[in-house]
Amino acid sequence: MMSQSTDLENEIQYFLSQLARKTFFETKWDIAAFAIFLIVVGECIAQHEAYIPRSKVGIDNLAIEP
Repeated sequence: MMSQSTDLENEIQYFLSQLARKTFFETKWDIAAFAIFLIVVGECIAQHEAYIPRSKVGIDNLAIEP
């Protein structure tokens, strides 16, 4: 149990040091993977919005209906 808390503390310290240096990505592969991740998330959101049923706006004129 002590090892897990030490590992967690080390991870938090590493993250905070990266945040302080403003180096979120270590290699160009990290940047490419993050860009692909954002593209996939954007596509999922776009597909989800495409399937949202739209409600009618205005009043139906039933006199025109046969």
